[in-house]
Formats: sequence, structure tokens, C-alpha cells
Amino acid sequence: MQAELNRNAIEINELRSRLTETESAASKAKKDLQVSLKTAEDLKKYFEEERTTFEVQKKDLEKRV
Repeated sequence: MQAELNRNAIEINELRSRLTETESAASKAKKDLQVSLKTAEDLKKYFEEERTTFEVQKKDLEKRV
């Protein structure tokens, strides 16, 4: 009986350890995702500004022609 209790205690500790590792990995993945989303938003904004600039330049060139 004592051996079974010890086995169960060991198994519980292993499960807790795995849970902690899984939570840590999930937290890191969430942070990485937030950074990636921020980068994507920044790039989108940059390219929209570039497109606007190019459109203005295109109109100016068309006026000259």
C-alpha cells in the first residue's frame, strides 16, 4: 500500500512538472505570437504609407506628362 502511495505521489509530481512545462511553453508561444502580430501590423502600416507615397508620385508624374 505504501509503495502504491509513493508511486501515485511520484506520478502526481511528474504530472505537475509537465503541466508547468506546458504552461511555460504556452506562455512563450503567446509572447512570440504577440511580437509577430505587432511586426505584421507595423509592416502593413509601412507598406500602406509607401503605397500612398507612390500613388502621389505617380499622379505628379502623370501631370508632368
